[in-house]
Amino acid sequence: MIQCAEPAELSLRDEEVSDFRFQLILGLERKLKCLLQLEVRIHICDDLIQMFGVTESYYLKQQAQELVREFAPKFRIQNDMLVLSGSNQLRHV
Repeated sequence: MIQCAEPAELSLRDEEVSDFRFQLILGLERKLKCLLQLEVRIHICDDLIQMFGVTESYYLKQQAQELVREFAPKFRIQNDMLVLSGSNQLRHV
């Protein structure tokens, strides 16, 4: 499990970093919605971006990950999106 700093531990410099990350999260979520029509939630902790959401295909899951990689190349990506299979079951891949 990933442990992030508590808000009380943030310094002024950390607030600037936090603002950048907040803007990055909003930008990525908007791009995924506009370009791929996907509702994806983004969490950032240290140098890791976590992606959460549901999609109908592995192709869209991969496209979402590549879009995030394009706009945030210095971050590691953990794609926790679920793929809805043809039998209407959610599968975590």
